[in-house]
Amino acid sequence: MPGLSSVLPINPQIVAVVVLYRMTADESPSFHSIQACRAATPELASAYEVMVWDNTPGERASLSDFAGHYVHDGSNPGLAAAYNAALAHATERGAPWLLLLDQDTVVTEQFLAEALSLSQTSRAGVLVPRLTWQGRTLSPFRPIIVGPPVPLEDSVLGEWHEPLQAFNSGAVFSVQQLQQAGGFDSDFPIDYLDHATFTRLQSRGGRIHVLHARLEHALASQAPGPLSDGALRRERDILAGEQRYFRKYGTTEEKRLFKIRLLRRAASVLFHKHDLRNATMILKTVLGLTP
Repeated sequence: MPGLSSVLPINPQIVAVVVLYRMTADESPSFHSIQACRAATPELASAYEVMVWDNTPGERASLSDFAGHYVHDGSNPGLAAAYNAALAHATERGAPWLLLLDQDTVVTEQFLAEALSLSQTSRAGVLVPRLTWQGRTLSPFRPIIVGPPVPLEDSVLGEWHEPLQAFNSGAVFSVQQLQQAGGFDSDFPIDYLDHATFTRLQSRGGRIHVLHARLEHALASQAPGPLSDGALRRERDILAGEQRYFRKYGTTEEKRLFKIRLLRRAASVLFHKHDLRNATMILKTVLGLTP
């Protein structure tokens, strides 16, 4: 955004990283909204430093009129690599907190101000807003048992001491606690990275603080009926990440329930969407075969 801070904050409290993929910074709701908030509020401009990591394949020109740290990696190493680089950058800059943003999450001044205020006093491992899409809450949510994720009740605010999952986008992590947990697990370049991150953090005693703020977070819509070839490949990648997560982090009981959940999912896909290819892929996963 033209005219926004020509110099980096001397001692940023929070480094915010926006990860792009096949989208320019100017097209990104995340980048545009955080820059607009910083331009409107000097306190936010001095407290937040913005980093852009661009995973778009091919050649990309550097951002013009952007004082922050910009990295383009056309090899598209995924989110874990981008987040670990941002964690290293926050450490180098002396920032105690790291905000993760997908390119489609719209931030607000209220969210940034609330996170900034808490970052100065909170001992939590991560601060999370509620992410919403088309009127429904997506994150945070209780750990999946058999059915679909159950969003945390709107009445729940503040520190949460039970297991909880949340999307990485919009999450503000304690740099120190995240480093102690081993950073972002490179075994999960994209899919189920958020599950792995929150599980790692909480397994070491990291607490989650649920913010008042609510942010809009776009999801890719899925057409009814059988998946297209491209959508089926994407579903296969997500399923592989899910399987990898439960193999690495799941308890014996969670692994058993994971198989039950997949059987229910396969039945639903077959009878409600009449998608034999997707149902077969899910069943192969249950049987331990390569989908």
